[in-house]
Amino acid sequence: MLWVLDLDEDIESDLHHIHGVWTDLDQDEFGGFSAERLFSLIERLPAYSGVVAARIHSILEEEKTRNPSRAAQEQPGSDMGDGTTAGLRNNPQLAGIVEVVQV
Repeated sequence: MLWVLDLDEDIESDLHHIHGVWTDLDQDEFGGFSAERLFSLIERLPAYSGVVAARIHSILEEEKTRNPSRAAQEQPGSDMGDGTTAGLRNNPQLAGIVEVVQV
């Protein structure tokens, strides 16, 4: 399973590009946001067309190759979720790939 926090450099890039937030997660610099607010933004990153979503898409494609039965379960045209915590948790494409946790 891939934890979104395993993608720290990708997260920092998407936070800046998508949300305009400068962070340095290695230095515990959260762009002036509380940890709760920052994680609410991070949870949404798979729903946008950024590097985090691209990495998840790549992992899903690799999983389809390794496990053809998973590919048959997916619905054509489905996206990565609606960006809400509930949407990300309930997205069948992300099950077992991304873990969304509350802090």
